[in-house]
Amino acid sequence: MIPAFPKIFTLGTKYIADIFKESVEITEKVDGSQFNFGKIDGVLQIRSKNKELYFDNPEKMFGEAIDYVKSIEDIIPDNTIFHCEYLKKPKHNTLVYERTPRNHLICFGVSSQDQSFTIHYEMLAEKIGIESVPVLFSGTVYSLDKLKNFLETPSILGGTKVEGIVIKNYHVHFYWGDTQFP
Repeated sequence: MIPAFPKIFTLGTKYIADIFKESVEITEKVDGSQFNFGKIDGVLQIRSKNKELYFDNPEKMFGEAIDYVKSIEDIIPDNTIFHCEYLKKPKHNTLVYERTPRNHLICFGVSSQDQSFTIHYEMLAEKIGIESVPVLFSGTVYSLDKLKNFLETPSILGGTKVEGIVIKNYHVHFYWGDTQFP
């Protein structure tokens, strides 16, 4: 089974105390439902945040995403997992956007099965016809006040400000239990 995206911790959590010791990537947090898909050893797989999904018994909520992923199976690179937010309609959860992302999916990460992450995932997402969350900042953060400004950013999907931000450090690893997170 393909893995879900690693847990995202709140700033101040001890597990990510060193997150700003190196450069980070800050992206928009979109208000959807996590949907992951990829091919492992030639086998197409799908999952939500919490469980594996099945093509022969699909969850209705993810219908558009499942249909789209099946339609692009031939162009999904092998041993590559796409981590996305799925939006069925502009008001999928709480926020009301002006639109849904192309093909109802917006990518926020690409990894291999061992959870090695691709830093420039936007090009891979574009090749398979899905949008990516915007990178709001890439570099070293010297002031937490700078982070607050990103919360005023208009969403890529329009109609509202970003739901929040996600800060990723691809260089610092930490352990939560016996699992290493990039």
